[in-house]
Amino acid sequence: MALRGLLKAQSPFSKKLKLMLGLKPKNEFLYELALRHSSMPHTGKFADDPNNQRLEFLGDAILGSICADVLYRAFPRSNEGFLSSMRAKMVNRNTLNAIAVKIGIPDLLMAQKSGFHHAGSIYGDALEAIIGAVYLDRGYKVCYTFVKKKIINPHIDLDQLNEKVISYKSKLLEWAQKNRKVIDFKFLPSKKKNTYEVVLSIDGKQMARASGRSKKSAEEQAAKTAYGSKKLKTNP
Repeated sequence: MALRGLLKAQSPFSKKLKLMLGLKPKNEFLYELALRHSSMPHTGKFADDPNNQRLEFLGDAILGSICADVLYRAFPRSNEGFLSSMRAKMVNRNTLNAIAVKIGIPDLLMAQKSGFHHAGSIYGDALEAIIGAVYLDRGYKVCYTFVKKKIINPHIDLDQLNEKVISYKSKLLEWAQKNRKVIDFKFLPSKKKNTYEVVLSIDGKQMARASGRSKKSAEEQAAKTAYGSKKLKTNP
């Protein structure tokens, strides 16, 4: 009877959660909360703590700490600037979103359809919230092991990450400062709604033209094109 009751108590959510985490949760509510997007209503047991934003805040800090420790040990001769840059790449939103999808977070995430308007960060946010939940539920040591074994080791290649560029705009501006060049981004009237068009010039010479859903994305795309073309000639 006791075994039958135990099997009955294991919901599909519990089974999927245990498979994803590689450990048995003690306080399942924390993980339900971690997988609850801000688009969900404030009802029932979630009336006082309705979504995963607080856990996301905590998980972000814990993840940053663990990544710092991993990098410190992996690159014993590297300086603070290199380590900071590598950590930024590890916790980059695109990186976390991709990992979240791979480990199955979309299958467990609770969100209203309207909440997926911001789908660009919704999965990565939930992953950070899950890390916060593991920390509160099982402590730092177990959380460290979870992050390293389930997130970093299988999904992040530190050598490849070292070659990855997060922001081409930042790289281009850094190159321009070193080489005493003047970078200018000029936005143009766009024919398409909710689209921004920008022209990037270096020392008054047009180097790239791009468009994007936001000014930031348009500038980044233009910078990527310009950086690539300059890199062939001057190795910025």
